Amino acid sequence: MTKKDFIKKFPDVKVQQFETDTILSKQEIMDKKPRNFATYKEFGKMLREVANIYSKLGDTPLEEEGWEKEKISNAIYFITNKHDFSDFILPWKDSFLLHPFDVTEATKWAEYVKECEQKGIPCNYQEYENQKENSKKNIE
Repeated sequence: MTKKDFIKKFPDVKVQQFETDTILSKQEIMDKKPRNFATYKEFGKMLREVANIYSKLGDTPLEEEGWEKEKISNAIYFITNKHDFSDFILPWKDSFLLHPFDVTEATKWAEYVKECEQKGIPCNYQEYENQKENSKKNIE
């Protein structure tokens, strides 16, 4: 319903200011389907935002297990929610603290696995290591 339609239909209702151009009835609001945020795209956005908060700390060592700086946890609460942080993000960070690994190397291994799958050949970690050694020798 537009502003004019509303004024025609309800002439006795005095509205000083309309916030929007269109006015929805209760039924129209109830019939409106909510946007589905449970998508990989939205989940990825959430993870990137959390990663951006952490990446701003650079090479600062991770805090002790089960604890996070208040300003970081508060910032993440706004992106996820309190339960997501304590149930998922903090345990994930703590796991990395206890068992750190070279993310760049893991990414390279993942690329190798993807190439093997695309070629339809089995992945061989020893072959992967040999390729790395050969490429290091070629650089030197």
